[in-house]
Amino acid sequence: RQYEPRPVRTRVDTVELYARYKAEQQDIGASRSLAWAQARDRKNRLIEAAKRAGRLKRAAIKLLGDPGVSRKVLYALASKTLRDEIEKINKQYLRDRQVIHEKCQRQTWADWLRRKATDGDREALATLRARDAAQGLKGNTLAATGGQQAGQDHEAGARQDSITKTGTIIYRVGSSAVRDDGEKLKVSRGVTQDGLQAALRMAMERYGNRITVNGSAEFKQQVAGAAAIGNLSLTFEDVVLERRRQALLSEANTEVRYSFFDIKNNIRYTDRKSGAETSAGTCQGEDQSPALLKRGEEIPGVPIDEASAQRQKRVVVGDAVTVTQPGSTKTKGRSR
Repeated sequence: RQYEPRPVRTRVDTVELYARYKAEQQDIGASRSLAWAQARDRKNRLIEAAKRAGRLKRAAIKLLGDPGVSRKVLYALASKTLRDEIEKINKQYLRDRQVIHEKCQRQTWADWLRRKATDGDREALATLRARDAAQGLKGNTLAATGGQQAGQDHEAGARQDSITKTGTIIYRVGSSAVRDDGEKLKVSRGVTQDGLQAALRMAMERYGNRITVNGSAEFKQQVAGAAAIGNLSLTFEDVVLERRRQALLSEANTEVRYSFFDIKNNIRYTDRKSGAETSAGTCQGEDQSPALLKRGEEIPGVPIDEASAQRQKRVVVGDAVTVTQPGSTKTKGRSR
């Protein structure tokens, strides 16, 4: 009975992919043999050239016609030079063989799939993820809700670092890592807020705006906070978590939206002092939400309608704002 290696059982058809793997491994063996032969021929040529140079040196010494100790010394130097040169050539040949061996080394099925997946082969990545060894991510994870299907992979500001033999893609966001197994995203321990927001954006790009969060209560609290601070347009499947996100979002907005009469040095806006000011946010009134403009030590309020107030919320505090007409502001070249 003869042993024949076969790929680990998977949940997808790998016949064509495995045929590609076998063909490439055979090509690697042939390429390695050819490269070794070329390196050996190069070594032999260099040694023959060194010997030819050595013979020329000995002939030149013989023509000097100066017998005695000096000729023997010259012969000895020529012989030593030849030996050193041949040793140098042989060492270089061994280094070349090692480089060829590493470059043309046969790979296991899993290693080949991993290399192909790293190069962007989607079929190889799907095969890795379908192997029985791939159990999926557990613990603190972000996932799709219900029957949502994963979309195309996007990095959302993250940098792809590597791919494991189970098909998990590891992304880097600063000092944080985000792992993606095709169905769930998992963040590393001690993840930063930027890392959490990047993971949430990646989840939104893959699964849509309705996200399921699994893990510890502390992790869920961190995710809700990151979503609120980042003002991400998503909804959590967990009703309690979604309420928490909305509460945190409301608190964050309250901190920067003031009551008009609580603001020091507030005045009513007049055309007499038109020109460029900087945004100081908006404030909530009973009938209107005036836009606040900082002008020196004064903070005039410009009455604007509800639609304009919604647009004004997206203006960053400190941005330059110009009042073009009553109830209308302009920033970064766009009318508000």
